Amino acid sequence: MTGLDKIIQEITDEASSKAASRLKKAQKKADAYRQEQMALAKQEGEKIREEARTQAAHTVERMQSGADLKKRTLLLAARQDAISAVLDKAYEQLAGQEPEAYFDMICSIARQHIRKQPGILYFSEKDLARMPEDLPARLKETAEAMGGSLSVAKEPADIDSGFVLSYDGIEENCSLKALFREKRELLQDQVNEVLFS
Repeated sequence: MTGLDKIIQEITDEASSKAASRLKKAQKKADAYRQEQMALAKQEGEKIREEARTQAAHTVERMQSGADLKKRTLLLAARQDAISAVLDKAYEQLAGQEPEAYFDMICSIARQHIRKQPGILYFSEKDLARMPEDLPARLKETAEAMGGSLSVAKEPADIDSGFVLSYDGIEENCSLKALFREKRELLQDQVNEVLFS
């Protein structure tokens, strides 16, 4: 199991626990709301039974539908909160990895974006300060093996993590935040499947 798999597993386990707790709370709120509404509907039905028995039945039905809708809304909100928490935690753990693991991940991401032309990588100020000395050479070798070339800029990019890749002045944002945003829907689906299947 790779470090990333372990991180994802830890995050998934923690999120599953949090999601179960949130779903339980949402279920209790929805049930209490439903009970309260059912009690109100029943009292109203008893008061007007003789005058409008049919109207009371419609009122009960509307209130039950409202309670069911409220329950579904609370459950959906709890799910979304749990999924967002997992993705936020995953981002924090990836961005906060030890330099060796972090820059191995950066090399892997860069490899996916290399073109057969000269390019420049811009890192955050924080990443420039903690970058392994051999990283520029590793990136250069990787790019050359793929028919291109890469160099690391000395000036920082205005990002938190990851890098910005520039080819002929056209920049490709490969910051971790941008990559998470780009894959958010897919990641949400995967986390949802793991947590709630």
